[in-house]
Amino acid sequence: MRYAFVSDIHSNWQAWTAVLADIRQQNVDSIICLGDIIGYGPRPVEVLESVYQECSHVVMGNHDAVIGGILDADLFNDNARSIIEWTKERLNDHAQAYFADLPIVIDGDLFSIAHSEFAVPERFGYINTAEDACESFDVSPADLMFVGHTHKPGVFINNDVTGEISGFDGRSFQQEAQKRYICNVGRTVPM
Repeated sequence: MRYAFVSDIHSNWQAWTAVLADIRQQNVDSIICLGDIIGYGPRPVEVLESVYQECSHVVMGNHDAVIGGILDADLFNDNARSIIEWTKERLNDHAQAYFADLPIVIDGDLFSIAHSEFAVPERFGYINTAEDACESFDVSPADLMFVGHTHKPGVFINNDVTGEISGFDGRSFQQEAQKRYICNVGRTVPM
């Protein structure tokens, strides 16, 4: 089975449709969205409808959580808060209920997914350093975890033998025994 992971689309219809076209050429079986479907971009309705149709699994991002009434908009800067209010005016009650019902974490047989972190996923903290990654490795038994949120792609690797956590910005890697991975897919922009 081939998976495509997308994150932080932020209502950017142009980027989303370009990425979706590329995914369709890659013979992908399942598209998984790591949250932040909305926010910043001008096309929240179109992006939400497309993600709803195209993605087999979706987790809640922090912007989605505000629309769903799970997170307070006061936690955002003025610019993001005004965009969230603008977005809310364009979405119907069904869309807001959809966001409210999204899971924050999904644990699967092959991997686990969250928007931001696994330690306390509802705080929507960032995994930018090995120390940040350590918290998520400590609470999740998954060998392979996928996140977005930072908009920066990269991988943190936990060596179960030595306990060392290292990171790299590479786009591909081979999974190795006795190692666990947190993969940040970055944000949805055409390549």
